[in-house]
Order: sequence, then structure tokens, then C-alpha cells
Amino acid sequence: MTGFGQGSAEFGGLRLTVDLRSVNNRFTDLRLRMPGDLSGWEPQLRRKVLRKVRRGRVEITVGVTRLDGVEARPALNRPLVAEALAAQKLLAEEYGIRGELDLATTLSLSGIFKTESPEIAWGDEEREALGRALDEGLDALDADRSREG
Repeated sequence: MTGFGQGSAEFGGLRLTVDLRSVNNRFTDLRLRMPGDLSGWEPQLRRKVLRKVRRGRVEITVGVTRLDGVEARPALNRPLVAEALAAQKLLAEEYGIRGELDLATTLSLSGIFKTESPEIAWGDEEREALGRALDEGLDALDADRSREG
């Protein structure tokens, strides 16, 4: 059954949102997208979803928004630049490939910028807030799937 559900919770200057989208499938297939620093919580979130969803492909997206106005900013990925320069040197020395690594090429490298944001201390209270947002989203998804039939 197809459906959509959304839940959110605010805690400690953060807004945690969980969006769930489901489409028909004979089996249960969960796709979870979340910030990397929450990846340790993935098994618990999966178990919680599997208690409510028995079949279908479900895409779950977890978002975190800071309410204090502090935003993430891009920062140069210096180790990647160093690796690219070392690779250029290696190509020239070992393979005789000539050329320069110019600014436009360097800026087009995937991952050249990384996002730096102030650290968030993830603890039990934040985990509970995320659980509330997920429960709210699961309830909305269940109601939407039931309405569709």
C-alpha cells in the first residue's frame, strides 16, 4: 500500500523530522537516509518501523534542523586537495602524463567541500525525541495506508 507520513519533535534547540513514504511491494524493504552522526541509531529505528510495517518499500528520511539559527558552512576538504595534487605528481612521474591541476578542475572534484556544522551532543533525550517523531510519522503513514485501502 502506498502512503506518506511525517512526524517531528523539538528538543534542545533542534527540530527532528521523520518523513516516511511507502509503495507497494510483496516484501518489506526499508531505505533509511539520515545524518551520518545518527547512523548508530539505525538498527533501533529499523526495528521500530518493522513493528508497524509488515510489507512494502518504505523510504525513511530523518532531518535535523537547528533552531538557534546556526547554520552549517562549507569548508575546503584539504586532505582531498592534497590527494589530488599527489595523484597529479604520480601521474607525471610514473606515467609521463603532463598537465596542471587548475582551479576549475579542482573545484569540480566530488567532495571538495565538506559541511562543517557545530557539534550536536546526541544523547538519550535526543534519541527519545527522535523516537517520538518516528512514532508520529508511523501513525500518519499507517492512517494514510489504511485510507487508501
